[in-house]
Amino acid sequence: MVSIRRRKRVKGDKYVVDYRDGAGVRRLVTCNTRTQAENVAGEKMQEAGQTTIAPTLDINITIAEYGTHWQRALVASVKPATYEVYEKMLRVHLVPALGWMRVRQLQQARIKTLVANKLAAGLSVNTVRLIAATLGTMLSAAVDDGLLRTNPIAGLRRKLRVLRGRDRGGASDPVKAMTDEQLATFLETARTRLPAFYPLALLLARSGLRLGEALALRWTDLDLTSRTIRVERTLGRHVKGFPTTGPAIGTPKSGRARTVDMSQVLARVLASLLRDRREQALRRGQGQSAPAWVFVTATGHALRQSDVRGDFGRVLRWAGLPGHFTPHALRHSFAVALIQRNAPLPYVQAQLGHASIQMTCDVYGRWLPTGNRALIDQLDAEQPAEQRRELAGGSGDRNATISTEPEIPSPEVIASIGTSGGTLVAHPVTRF
Repeated sequence: MVSIRRRKRVKGDKYVVDYRDGAGVRRLVTCNTRTQAENVAGEKMQEAGQTTIAPTLDINITIAEYGTHWQRALVASVKPATYEVYEKMLRVHLVPALGWMRVRQLQQARIKTLVANKLAAGLSVNTVRLIAATLGTMLSAAVDDGLLRTNPIAGLRRKLRVLRGRDRGGASDPVKAMTDEQLATFLETARTRLPAFYPLALLLARSGLRLGEALALRWTDLDLTSRTIRVERTLGRHVKGFPTTGPAIGTPKSGRARTVDMSQVLARVLASLLRDRREQALRRGQGQSAPAWVFVTATGHALRQSDVRGDFGRVLRWAGLPGHFTPHALRHSFAVALIQRNAPLPYVQAQLGHASIQMTCDVYGRWLPTGNRALIDQLDAEQPAEQRRELAGGSGDRNATISTEPEIPSPEVIASIGTSGGTLVAHPVTRF
């Protein structure tokens, strides 16, 4: 039932829309005009005509309580890394700010305030987007559970620019890629100071694989003759609260397997690594069977990401390079190097395993060429000679050539420019 009541005020009458929401809670909306109140009443009546899902939880559940319930359900639908991000955003940001509030009481105004407060506190735009994304995903689940009729954050992305997707060129998330000189220094330092780490560092820098994808490689994924790598899985980290047994193996980030190319030097280094692995197996009395994983610990187990990050940091310090680089910078460096060498963008996308070429453009847009006059000049060069002369306004002389330089008039011609009653008037010329 929706009703409209008029309240008389000294400064002008107000109109109150009285209705009950999907959870049966009485709501009052005050409007300045009768027309505005009728519009609101129409919207509420339309909502009331929609099918309502019966709540499966207490309709007075708080955001903190529902967050705990939601996390338990997440285990079956997301990867460990995604679970870890959601858990952190809830624990660090959402529960302290909104945990006391009932889920059904959360409105857009409160979310706007949360976003503004987080930005004012100095958090990066990407962190604020992660907070909003976590909240939005949780509230979508609350809609499915019958606690909300609509997701209050759904329309905010159009209203708040900060919540929209990645800016073109990645301005909000600057890509940290090494220069060619920095990368050469890093790889040479790894080769001479930490030889056991060098094959992995070279693979990351010459194939563009993500760290987890590289650590999940098996020797059966490599074709050293055709110089290709089959990327079918990723090795993640064990996350607290996320049940896993054995290595945290999952699918690549895009959800699809792919085949990528490897350079000649990388193929030789990996072939040498395979020979070393077989020789070590022989010395241990294990025959010529190398461990299944390409990159392993001294005991033959798959490397952990934390071990790799430690080795990466040591090589950075020895090489005297900035400490803000991470192993992912090798992937960025690979992509930027290809783009700067005019590699076709679809090839870069395929090597990196991006879900779309738009993502490749968004991440590496600032390295894409924005102009090339030589390409336009080729259009002229491809025209028949006769047509080029006509387009250039030539006299038709077959032996004439088209000059691309502007014709500079002589000083006498320049001095004669001017009119006085339609007659050319000469002006004195000062020669230097």
